[in-house]
Amino acid sequence: MPPRISSDMGPAIGPDQVAFLNTLLQYSSDGIIVLDLDGKVRSWNGAAAGIYGWQLEEILEQPLDDLFGPKLAIWWQAVREGDRLQHRPVRQTQQHRHKNGEPVHVNITLALLRDRHNRPVGYLLMVQDVTLQTLAEEQATQVKKETTELNEANARLRQQVRTDRLQLTQISQLNRQLRQISDTARQLNGLLDIDELLHTAIDRIQHHFNFYQVLIYLADPLTDQLILRQGSGEIGRLLIQRGHAIAQDATPSLVARAARNMQVIGANDVRLSQHFLPNSALRNTRSELAIPLVAGSTLIGVLDLQDTVPHRFNESDTNLLTMLAGHLSVTLIKAQLFAEHAMLLTELQEQTRALSQSNDELEQFAYVASHDLQEPLRAVSNYLQMVQRRHAQSLNSEGNEFVSYALQGTERMQQLIADLLHFSRIGRQAVQRQVVASHDLLQEAVARLEAQMEASSASIQVGYMPTIKGDPVKLVSLFQNLLSNALKYRSEHRPVITINAERQGNYWLFSVKDNGIGFANEYRDRIFLIFQRLHTQEEYPGTGMGLALCKKIVEQHQGHIYAQSDPGRGATFYFTLPAG
Repeated sequence: MPPRISSDMGPAIGPDQVAFLNTLLQYSSDGIIVLDLDGKVRSWNGAAAGIYGWQLEEILEQPLDDLFGPKLAIWWQAVREGDRLQHRPVRQTQQHRHKNGEPVHVNITLALLRDRHNRPVGYLLMVQDVTLQTLAEEQATQVKKETTELNEANARLRQQVRTDRLQLTQISQLNRQLRQISDTARQLNGLLDIDELLHTAIDRIQHHFNFYQVLIYLADPLTDQLILRQGSGEIGRLLIQRGHAIAQDATPSLVARAARNMQVIGANDVRLSQHFLPNSALRNTRSELAIPLVAGSTLIGVLDLQDTVPHRFNESDTNLLTMLAGHLSVTLIKAQLFAEHAMLLTELQEQTRALSQSNDELEQFAYVASHDLQEPLRAVSNYLQMVQRRHAQSLNSEGNEFVSYALQGTERMQQLIADLLHFSRIGRQAVQRQVVASHDLLQEAVARLEAQMEASSASIQVGYMPTIKGDPVKLVSLFQNLLSNALKYRSEHRPVITINAERQGNYWLFSVKDNGIGFANEYRDRIFLIFQRLHTQEEYPGTGMGLALCKKIVEQHQGHIYAQSDPGRGATFYFTLPAG
C-alpha cells in the first residue's frame, strides 16, 4: 500500500492539501519525505524508498539525521536553528547513506509546511538522486584532471624532447669538437720544430673557430716579457715584425694577467674592461680570451684569442680551447727540449770533432816526435857502448856504474819510444773489419807468449769463444796484452788465466780473469791511461802502455773495457766486441 499523508499532523492541513500531497507522493519521481517539527519521518514515498532502500514502516517516526549520516545531522541542526526556512526553501547537494552503507548523492530541497494560519506544522523534504550524475561529473572532472595532467605531461615531454634534442645536438657538436681537438693534439704531438708547431696550432684553431685573431706568446724568463712568437693572418705577421711583446707586470693586459695568475682570463666586451690593453693593429677586437700555457708550475707562454663579436667565448668553447692549450703546452715543452738537445748535440759534435782533430794532431806529433827521437837516442846508446868497451879499464868502478845506468836508461827510453810509436800507429790505422773466430785470435796471442808461459808454468782455461767482427791484427794485440798483463802481475802461485764470453745483444762480453796480485778498485780507471803505472820499474818492468793500447783497440771496435779487482785476489778484465 503506497504511503499516504494523513490529517493527524494537526488541524492545520485541510483535506485539499492532504489530497494534493498524496498525489505528489504517489506520482513524483523524486523522493518526497514529510517530517514533523521534530524531524521525524511522517511520510515517505516510493521514490524515496528507491533512493535510500528503506521502507516507510522501517523509518516511520525515526529521526532523519540518524538514518542518513552525521553530515545531514549537522546541516539539519543548522537549518532548524536558523531562520532561512521562514522566507524560502533551502536547496543543497549532499551525500547521504543508503541502507546498505553505500554513499548516495542527492539534491535536496527543504521547505517549511504551514497551516492556513501560516503556522509551521512540519517540513517537506524533496530528494533528487544525482548519484549517477555526480559520479559522471566526478569521472568527467577526473578525466578532465587526467587530461590536463596528460596535456601538461605531453607539454613537459615535448619540452624535454626539445631539450634532449638540443642537448643531443650540443653533445654531438661537443663530440665533434673533441674529436677535432684530439686530432689537432695528435698532429701537434708529432712536431718538434717550435715555429712549425705554433703555426700548425694557430691554423687548426682558426679552422675550427675562425676567430678575428689568434696570438701565441712565449715567456722569456730573462726579461720577464711575453714575446709574440706566432700570430694569424697579416696582422699577426705585422706584429711579429714589430717585435711585439708584453711585460708580465703590465697592468692593463689580459695576457699579462693570465701569465701572472696562471689562470684563464677573459673579457666579454673589451670596451667595458679596465684590463684590456689596446693595440692599434687590432682595432676591431670586442672580446678576448687569454689562456696560460703551463707545464706543471712553469709558465711557457699565453694563447691569446680575440674576436669582433662581444660574448664570443662561451663556456664550451673555453673548455675546449683550455684543453687544447694543455696539449700545446706539453708539445711546446717537448719541442723546446728537442731544440735544446739539438743545440747541445751540435755543440757536442763540434767539440768531438775538435777533440778528434786535436787527438789526430797529437798522435801525428807523437809519431813524428818518437820517430825523430830514435836516431839521436841510438847515437847516445852507441857512444855509451863505445865508452864502455874502450875505456872500461880507465874508469873506476863508479864511472863504469854510471855508464851502465845510462845504457839502461837509453834502453828503457828506446822501449818507451817503440811502444809510443806502436800506440800511435794503432790509432792512425783504419780498422779492417772482418768476421773472425775469436778462438783463432787467442791461439795466435798465446803462441806469441809461449816462452813467458812456460817460464811461469801458467795455464789457460778457455770457455766458449764465439765468432766476432773486427780487425784480426789489432784483436790479437788486444788478447796478447791482456795475457801478458796477467803473466806479469802474478802472485807466488802458478798463474791460472780463465777466458769466457757471453752474448749481450749485438755484442759479446769477454772476460779475462787471473789469480795474480790484483789492485785496489779505486785504480780501475787509472790503469787504462797511457804511461800510468801502479808499481815501480824495479818491481815490475814496463812502460805502462799495454792496457792503454787495449782500451784504444776496444773503443775502435765500438766496444767498452773495464776491470774489477781486489788486492791479492786477482783481477778480471771485461770488454765487448761486435758479434760476427
